Amino acid sequence: MSVAGEKVVNQDQYRAARLGLAPWSGTELQIDRRGDKKKVELQPWDRDVGLLYERLGMQVDERRTRRGSWLFVSAVRPGGPAAELGIEPGDLIDALRPQVRGWRNPAVVETRTALVNLISSLPKGTQLDIEILRDLDKDELYSRQDELLRGTITTQ
Repeated sequence: MSVAGEKVVNQDQYRAARLGLAPWSGTELQIDRRGDKKKVELQPWDRDVGLLYERLGMQVDERRTRRGSWLFVSAVRPGGPAAELGIEPGDLIDALRPQVRGWRNPAVVETRTALVNLISSLPKGTQLDIEILRDLDKDELYSRQDELLRGTITTQ
């Protein structure tokens, strides 16, 4: 119905309204879905966030815990690779190992930039062995004995 307060009634008006939006700033959409009207605030993504969401089906943020600096999963795309593996928001990424010829050691990624660099260097369809820590007892200690989950995720 509107983009940033500008009324739209067709696709051409929608396209024209988007042209006036400031880069890298949020905007409000007013939508009508079968008579259910609501306002939605959209926030922009940077390249890194978009790449991880597209290729792995998750968003990650950096977090400090009692055990150091980690990447934690902040959102999971329904039906994406992370969701298919059972990754959940709040999980910590402990290590990744691409199933690529010549790659033997796990990659420890502590920053989103490091993860983006790793994922963007791999072809789509690459399988990654992944270790996730899930705080099952909610003590924020993330014990490798009790809370370590392993699986394989395929990049899109």
